[in-house]
Amino acid sequence: MNIRQLAKLCGVSRTTVSHALRDDRAVAESTRERVRRLAAEHDYHPDPDVALQMRRIASKGRSAHASTIAMISPWPEQRAWRNNWILEQFHDGIIDRSEELGYRVDEFWVRAPGMSLSRLNLILSYRGIRGAVVLNHPEIAGVAPFDFQGIAAVVLGRALVQPDLPAVDHDHFGGLNLALRELAGRGYRKIGLALFDDFQERERTDRQWEAAFLLQQQTVPPRRRVPIFVGRKADASQLETWFRRHRPDAVVSDYAWAAEILRGGGAQVPEKTGFACLMWRDPGDACAGIDMNCTEAGRIATELLHLRLGLRQRSGEEFRRTTLVAGCWRDGPSAPGAVRRRMLTVT
Repeated sequence: MNIRQLAKLCGVSRTTVSHALRDDRAVAESTRERVRRLAAEHDYHPDPDVALQMRRIASKGRSAHASTIAMISPWPEQRAWRNNWILEQFHDGIIDRSEELGYRVDEFWVRAPGMSLSRLNLILSYRGIRGAVVLNHPEIAGVAPFDFQGIAAVVLGRALVQPDLPAVDHDHFGGLNLALRELAGRGYRKIGLALFDDFQERERTDRQWEAAFLLQQQTVPPRRRVPIFVGRKADASQLETWFRRHRPDAVVSDYAWAAEILRGGGAQVPEKTGFACLMWRDPGDACAGIDMNCTEAGRIATELLHLRLGLRQRSGEEFRRTTLVAGCWRDGPSAPGAVRRRMLTVT
């Protein structure tokens, strides 16, 4: 069990878990006891490297909250990460790495009533905040109501186009290629790609999933090529028509729930049709797919900000760079492989 899972089990934040396990009196005694009890029951042990880093900070006589950085959310709702698992993982990565590096994180909601560019500038200046990590933007093309000229800043995702900031994002191109290799290695030969664009996913990913798939299609015989399906969740009947017309033996999609739509249209997943999700969340989704490592992206964004602060780089003083975080394959029951698939069909 990791700290994120323990925090979810306890119903508190990862930061609260961390403080509770250190017996920080700022956390209520009942909460500390519950966290310690559940940690013991589930055999949770803190990462020794993190513990060592925290001891080093303490040994230098430096408070773990000696400096403050901002985490800025441009989403329409306050604390949007509570209802969005990708934002939640970004948030957890930022909080965890900030604590390890000795930063306190102040959260700012730029769409709060009464918030303005001048007010946010004034608040950051008054609090002496020189750096910020910006959560990925909810719209295409995203324009943040803040110029960031006076501070160092790093943004998660590639949706934010103004201002032009260093970015950290998932390697969508590499993730699609990895999914195709894993499925091919399991014996699937005719693989289709079904993308849902309810939240402008194609633009938000710079169409990298499509680019990787179309390039791969040039390497397979024409009879095994499948056109890309693009639609919305409400277009279930169109996905079913696409599947019946092209009969792929495996489907890759950006959402895990696409497997249920396929089943509703008659596809036998996984008995006859494999399925993989490009935004794999956790084993509870009961599917194979690509873990985008969003928590790691949050950690890397914080590390990049830490480096920029050390170099005293302000936004606009360097060429924009985008750091890509590789995903990893997660096995799941939706893609058992051709041999296992035949066994399931027989039984």
